[in-house]
Amino acid sequence: MTLRVPRYWARCEREVEGAGGTLYLLTKYGVSETSQEEAQREAERLLIALAARVAGHERLDHYAYGERMPLREELVQEVRDGDKLLGFVTRNSYGALVLNTAQVMFVDIDCPKPKPSGGLLRRLFGGGQPAPDPVPAALERVASWSRSHSMYSFRAYRTNAGLRLLFTSHVFDPRESETRRILEELGSDSLYVRLCRAQECFRARLTPKPWRVGLNAAHHTWPSATPAQEAQRAKWINEYNRRRSNFAVCAFERDFGAGEVLEEAARVVELHDEWTCAPSGRPLA
Repeated sequence: MTLRVPRYWARCEREVEGAGGTLYLLTKYGVSETSQEEAQREAERLLIALAARVAGHERLDHYAYGERMPLREELVQEVRDGDKLLGFVTRNSYGALVLNTAQVMFVDIDCPKPKPSGGLLRRLFGGGQPAPDPVPAALERVASWSRSHSMYSFRAYRTNAGLRLLFTSHVFDPRESETRRILEELGSDSLYVRLCRAQECFRARLTPKPWRVGLNAAHHTWPSATPAQEAQRAKWINEYNRRRSNFAVCAFERDFGAGEVLEEAARVVELHDEWTCAPSGRPLA
């Protein structure tokens, strides 16, 4: 199974006149596994095809850009076990680093934000009770699932919003219905379930969300349109790296199952824990 994470991206832009003389600024992106030049040719080919549709007064809807593209993210690092490619680290649309794996499954489980008890006035004057921690109950639901599926070994981590599970005893195909069933039974976010299938990979954020470390999200398109935008992006990344060093993304809670760890999963666990600062005790962001 091949991860859909291109090594090269290119951008092509053109102004085209459509129906009634309306001018449209069209942008297309091309990808390639072999070279920047090939990605540029692909972007130009796609833009020419789209421009012909606009010039022919074809009505374009939200999906007019046509091709099912991989997520447009910068490739930061390959994850390998010897010669075997296990995944990629990419930078997502708001600037955080994300681990994309072909077969090692992550399950993110969001817990509802708890509300302190005692009413507004009592809370304002210190009389309310602290909000209950929702994670122990979520862990117990995971433990119940694990008891019914004892063939699986996996690790559980606390995150800022709930739990993250990392399966170590088996590998999975993100496209398979069995994978979807497991994700749904464990309470994974429905958007994440759909994304895994569409992008044919599992994803786990490795670094904090920028707004949780006091920084606005990055709003720089990838690839950058101009050298000035690239310089601005590089400056933002430097500041983000400085701020994120004081935070962790998750904290290890416990193992489930018999503790079996496949060779490819061991490398993913090592990288995941190193990047997320899972053993550090730092605030979760």
